[in-house]
Amino acid sequence: MFDLTGFVDNFYRPDARAYEKARATQRGFVTAARRGWFGDDGSQTEVFMVQFRSTRGARSMYADLTASWKQNSLATFTDSAVQGEGSVAEKPDSLGNVRVEVAAVRGDVFVRISRFTDATADKAAAEAVLQRQIDSLGGSSSATG
Repeated sequence: MFDLTGFVDNFYRPDARAYEKARATQRGFVTAARRGWFGDDGSQTEVFMVQFRSTRGARSMYADLTASWKQNSLATFTDSAVQGEGSVAEKPDSLGNVRVEVAAVRGDVFVRISRFTDATADKAAAEAVLQRQIDSLGGSSSATG
């Protein structure tokens, strides 16, 4: 579990932390959790769940993240099963991995999944992890309201 400072330090680049800490405070940050693991196939998966005082805060974070994917010219897609969106970065990073990210909102919780593989981006695997996380929260998923 992370407090506000721990969340900002783990989620954002150093040059963005002061601004994002203020934004998280405005959004009503409550707490955050992060979990990651490596698969037998060499893939890496990371889950971030961030709780806010209201759905509005979670939706605001979701809107900013999904807008950044489009601004960075990443290929985006809709994950209609959880009313979420995702992005694919097919260009390998400095470690030679490609990345799929998916995000959604369930109530007052923002959920982001990042999945890294050394081959083809695996949207289905990332979506499956997101679905499990959303299901674990109960209620209904909503990015828009």
